[in-house]
Amino acid sequence: MSLGCVIGTFAGLGLQTILVGLLGALLVIWCFGSRKQTTSNLPPGPTGLPLLGYLPFLKLPPFKGFTHLTKQYGGLISLRLGTKLCVVLNDVDSVRQSLIKEADVFTDRNVPIEYSLALPLEGSLAFASGDKWRELRTFVAKSFRLFEVEKEKLESVIVRESERLCKAFHEEAVESSSGGDAFDPHHIIKNAVSNIICSLCFGQTYEYSDPEFKHILTVVGNSFRSLSPSGLLLVSRYFYYTPLYREVRHDLAVLQDFIRGIVQRHQETFDPDNTRDIIDMYLAEVRQLKEDGKETYLKEENIWRGVFDIFLAASESMTSALRWILLYLIAYPELQRKIRADILRVIGPSRNPTIKDRDELPLVEATCMEVLRLRPPAPMGGPRQVKRDVKVKGYVIPEGTLVLTNLWHIHQNAENWQDPERFNPSRFLNEDGKELVKNPAFLPYGAGRRLCIGDRIARMQMFLFLTTLIRRFEFSLPDGDVPDFNVDGGNFTLSAVPFKIIAREVESNMAPTAVHTQIED
Repeated sequence: MSLGCVIGTFAGLGLQTILVGLLGALLVIWCFGSRKQTTSNLPPGPTGLPLLGYLPFLKLPPFKGFTHLTKQYGGLISLRLGTKLCVVLNDVDSVRQSLIKEADVFTDRNVPIEYSLALPLEGSLAFASGDKWRELRTFVAKSFRLFEVEKEKLESVIVRESERLCKAFHEEAVESSSGGDAFDPHHIIKNAVSNIICSLCFGQTYEYSDPEFKHILTVVGNSFRSLSPSGLLLVSRYFYYTPLYREVRHDLAVLQDFIRGIVQRHQETFDPDNTRDIIDMYLAEVRQLKEDGKETYLKEENIWRGVFDIFLAASESMTSALRWILLYLIAYPELQRKIRADILRVIGPSRNPTIKDRDELPLVEATCMEVLRLRPPAPMGGPRQVKRDVKVKGYVIPEGTLVLTNLWHIHQNAENWQDPERFNPSRFLNEDGKELVKNPAFLPYGAGRRLCIGDRIARMQMFLFLTTLIRRFEFSLPDGDVPDFNVDGGNFTLSAVPFKIIAREVESNMAPTAVHTQIED
């Protein structure tokens, strides 16, 4: 049949007929796909509608919706999100029985549909599975350790960036106090955080005034907010090509071009005798393996994809964590003062903090832990996909099932924590407050073999940034403002809603100076 005949045939049909036909085709696809995953012993959970599954009834944000379902179905639930079968782990026992005890079955990633359509999977660290993932993760872990001990110590990089951050706060504070207007530190914080991973991956940092990099960081935030386990793409991935996802497509293309450009410049200037960063290390590793004739999944053309994942994840999650920490310290000024007194006692007014100081500042660590408990950067962890049929707690989880970990509920479940909704860093300290106390329900970086590869770096950043900032500034809210702990959006990442603060610069052991500034976040 010619193209003209096909067009003529469709032109002769009414819109209603076409829509009914498409709906019928989707229904057939749903029924066929559902039959493949049908089992009589799934974990308990709610029923849904054809094509849509439980999506129309799921309370938002999703992690709170899943929490609501635990009241009826317990800690291990199953439901359909669109046409996709999903199992949600809502308690520590479910996590232990699956991600840890059956780790091999649960190490594969479920790739968000937006990423699967916009980006190649080859070379991805976050979404690779099997041997490809293991080889790439081993390389990245080795590179991170090398930067910690052999290159310019990562600790020094973070301390230097902490000083830049304080300088930027000071400059904005002076300008703000003279002009009377609040300033927004969100970009400053995010730039400082991102510069750490840029040092590791790109061998360079960016000025806070750089307009191009500021745009890139904005796009990073947008790309994370677009991800959702409860969106239209779970009904049909063809929605991705509609105007509804135009901005998502644009943002991912911008980020891809940015990372590819950096990698290309590294390839053009590569010197095997002077490895500057992780990209150079990757180039050296790939070329050496090729020269030795060894089989490898590491490919030079895929370098950018792994760097893409590292850059996005590190920039967004740590920015979110630091903003929450700042907000909680503002809400609890006595705690802020006590932390500052501890810092001055241990470190003094001028010496740079070091990672070794953590042992003498358990309250700083406990405060970070308590904020991560209440506001985990990734409230549902990284999406997993079951490699084969597996039995967990007496139920069968079929091959290919999407698995989400509801860290939000685990971190705020009264079975795991006393007064779970209360902000109380002391829950992570022993009776005399000198040592940290572990709780198996504290899982901000996930669990099992796919535990966040950057957790050590994240803890270093939080400690060094926080000790530097709190020693230098006293933070509070403008008169009449109250702390807002609501979540700005919240699907795969949690962000605090914008808030304004006052930052008074502190000098040595003296009381805060009269510098009265406002910071808007």
